[in-house]
Amino acid sequence: MTGPPVVITFDIENRETTQIEREYAVALETPQVEVITIGGQGPPGIDAVEISSDPDNRLTLGSDRKLYVSDDLTPDPLLYYILARS
Repeated sequence: MTGPPVVITFDIENRETTQIEREYAVALETPQVEVITIGGQGPPGIDAVEISSDPDNRLTLGSDRKLYVSDDLTPDPLLYYILARS
């Protein structure tokens, strides 16, 4: 596949100086690209925390070794009464 030259622009950020440099490349022949499959989301990175898929979670360690927050909060009428009176 040949055609007119294509100019490709790259913005490169230097993390130490926080400056952005713009570089250019010229492609005389554009390659034909074919997407075969798109992968799913991978696991979190090193030392990243996963969120538990357990229902009604309340931030503890779930059965699947991910964060789990149980939703077993029961209203305490006496506590509400004490708070209302104070």
